[in-house]
Amino acid sequence: MKKLDYASKEKREDCEKIQIGDKVMSFDQEYKPFSAIIGTVIGVDEEVAGHARFIIIASEYVSRRDESGIHDEIVVRKKINKTFYPPFNGLQMTFSDKYTNFVHKIS
Repeated sequence: MKKLDYASKEKREDCEKIQIGDKVMSFDQEYKPFSAIIGTVIGVDEEVAGHARFIIIASEYVSRRDESGIHDEIVVRKKINKTFYPPFNGLQMTFSDKYTNFVHKIS
C-alpha cells in the first residue's frame, strides 16, 4: 500500500490498528444518521472517489433511530450483505477543519 495522506497523527495510528479480517463498525456510510454498518474489512482501495477507503463487507445495519424518534440504544437491527467503502482518513466535517474517524475495530 502506498503512503497515504493522513488527517492527523492520531488518525494514522487509529487506522493502522485496523487490519484485513478485522470486524468493524462504520458510521461513515450512506445510511441515515444515527446508524452504522457492522462488517469485516477485506481490503483498502486507494482509488475510490479519489480517497483511500476501507473495503468492508457488511453483515448488519444498526440504528438508534426509528419512526418514533431517536433512542439511546440500538432499536433497528437488519441483516445485510453489501460492500461499503468508508474513507480511510474519515470525512472532513462541515464548517470545520476536523475529520471524522468513524470506522472502529470491534473485535
